[in-house]
Amino acid sequence: MEIACSEFRRVFELPLGRIKEKLLAAHRRVSLEGRETKVERVLHPSQANPQANRNWEGDIDTTLRRLGDQPGRGKPPMTDAILAILALGGLLLAGYAQVRLRHHTATALEGELIRLVLIATGLGVGWMTTLSRPGMTGLTTVLAFVTGFGLVHLPAAFILWSKRQRGVYR
Repeated sequence: MEIACSEFRRVFELPLGRIKEKLLAAHRRVSLEGRETKVERVLHPSQANPQANRNWEGDIDTTLRRLGDQPGRGKPPMTDAILAILALGGLLLAGYAQVRLRHHTATALEGELIRLVLIATGLGVGWMTTLSRPGMTGLTTVLAFVTGFGLVHLPAAFILWSKRQRGVYR
C-alpha cells in the first residue's frame, strides 16, 4: 500500500506483511520520482493474527505519525479556499433559482412545490457530500454541505435563466 504524506513530498510504502516488506526494500532503494521513499511494515489483518485485527486503522495512523506524517491532515492548503468559492457559487445558484421560480411557474402552488423539492433534494445531497469524505471537520464540513446544496440548484438556475433570456414567463 503506497501512501503519500500530507506534504506531498514523500511517499511511504506500507507493505502488508513481511514478504512484501522485503520485496519493496529491494526494489525501492532509489527515490520515487524525486521524492523520498521509506519502507515500513504494518501488520496484515487476518484471522490468523488477532493482534493485527485490533485497531488496525489506529496502528497505521501511529506508523504514519512516527514516520512524520499527520494522518487526517493531508489535504492541500487551498482545499478550503476552493471549497469556499464553490459554496459561494452554490449559494448564488440556490438564491437565483429560488427567487426566479415565482416568475416562471404557472401557479403559486406549483412554485412552492418545486421550491420544496429543490430544498429537500439540496439538503439530502449536501448531507451526502459531508459523508463522502470521512474525517472532514469544522469549516470544511459546512462548505462541503453548502456546495452539495447549491449543486442541486444548478440545473434549475440554468433553466430559469434560459427562460428569462427567451422572455418566457409563466
